[in-house]
Amino acid sequence: MNGSLYLFDNLGRIPDRYVLEADAALGLSGRKKRRAGKKLWRTVLIAAVIAALMGVTAYAMGLLGLRERIFPVEGTEKVVVVPNGLKGTKTYEGTGEWWIWQDEHRNDPGDYSLSFLQGNDQKRKTCQLYWALTPEAADKLYEIAETYDLELYSESVTADSMERLTALTGIQPFLTEGKVAFTGGYVFADGSFKAEGFLNMNQLSLDYVLSRFSTGALYPYGGVTRLQDYSERAYETAMGQTVNIVSFPNRMELWYLSADGETFVALQLRNLPGQASLERAGLKDRDALVEFAADRIDFAALCEKNDAVEQIVSTPRGAEDNREAAQRLEDFYNSPMFSAAREFQKFFTATFYGSSYTGVYGQESYEDIDAELARLAEQYGLRYATSKTTQDEHTVYDNGAEVWDREPESKILKTYCIPKDALYTGMIHYVAPSEYQRIWIYQTEEGQQIVCFTDGPEKISGVYLFYETEKSYVLVSLGWNDVAVIEETAERIDWTRFS
Repeated sequence: MNGSLYLFDNLGRIPDRYVLEADAALGLSGRKKRRAGKKLWRTVLIAAVIAALMGVTAYAMGLLGLRERIFPVEGTEKVVVVPNGLKGTKTYEGTGEWWIWQDEHRNDPGDYSLSFLQGNDQKRKTCQLYWALTPEAADKLYEIAETYDLELYSESVTADSMERLTALTGIQPFLTEGKVAFTGGYVFADGSFKAEGFLNMNQLSLDYVLSRFSTGALYPYGGVTRLQDYSERAYETAMGQTVNIVSFPNRMELWYLSADGETFVALQLRNLPGQASLERAGLKDRDALVEFAADRIDFAALCEKNDAVEQIVSTPRGAEDNREAAQRLEDFYNSPMFSAAREFQKFFTATFYGSSYTGVYGQESYEDIDAELARLAEQYGLRYATSKTTQDEHTVYDNGAEVWDREPESKILKTYCIPKDALYTGMIHYVAPSEYQRIWIYQTEEGQQIVCFTDGPEKISGVYLFYETEKSYVLVSLGWNDVAVIEETAERIDWTRFS
């Protein structure tokens, strides 16, 4: 008999004390309502806790297993695996409906620039994340979110270390034995995250993917698929936490649901060690391996949360929301220095190979370039360079322009400091500010106001920080468009050196 159906069918016959104990265990009575449409989900949770109170684990009964997260695609053998919702919840229904709609429209031609959402940064970033690349797809995405009361993400923040992941998510130390090697990850506004790396324990290096999912949100990664054969079972860890072990031919997964039913944690172990390696570690087989790993993880610690990413991504960064920043960039674009540089690039790319000129006035056989430099210098009242020196990654021109190439251990690709009366021709992107979707001001702790801009036309724009002093313009080119990375880089730069 299906355990979940049995519990639902007989919930009214269960003694009141079990219902009250379950409700108290979940802390649901008297709680401020967080989201509409939670009544059915509350029933699911109470049923699960009742199962535990009656001596039968909810996992063993199938209430919280993988099969309760599989959304069938009618008329096919395909399914949608819902990472953050069980049957009977709005998260489950909305997620299934979205991915089936996406699959049915997978061949629709898309507008990758999302031009139909110009001027609405929040919606543009959201549709970009969910791959809703047509007006119809965007409408459907928001319709499903409204119908099922689901949160939509707009962007993620990068985590490049376990320390960074901890700061962004609020998770607590979760490994009671061994060490965690971290190779990368990202975090969404509600604390949902994905992290990859290796768990080093018992002389084994286990390739892992660690994920956390919050219910009540439409997770942006997934789709319609054919599910591999699998088996699942409940397991109680050494810490007394019950998890669901799911075995696939090429991987094993551990799933845990927080006591309040709000958070799913999934640990996927890939590229599992061979039998000889397992035996050397004193483990019989891969089932023993996954139990060994589970016994050394505090899954409840992985459910601890903060609002760090929500604080980061909630700031409006669209150009339409930051008129002052956009105007500063516009003034820079129309300055004599930048206007002359743009004119020179147009001349240079029409006549020569390459996108920029890093030479100086007076080079042999470059008379046509000299003539253009002289013309622009006279027209805009600027000084061209006649010599330059380079040491390490730092180039200095005799008209005062300075350029620093890629800085080690940072996201900085190149830094330009150009006097306002200098003619400099070595930059490559001269896209008008109106072409950038995101422009905003970040104020450093020292008080400098840095204009950040990104999300310009693909391949002909970049990610930049712009700072203006009394005598110079400073432009920093970055290799990352994560807003947290952009602002943290702006904070780490010593802007006073340009004064």
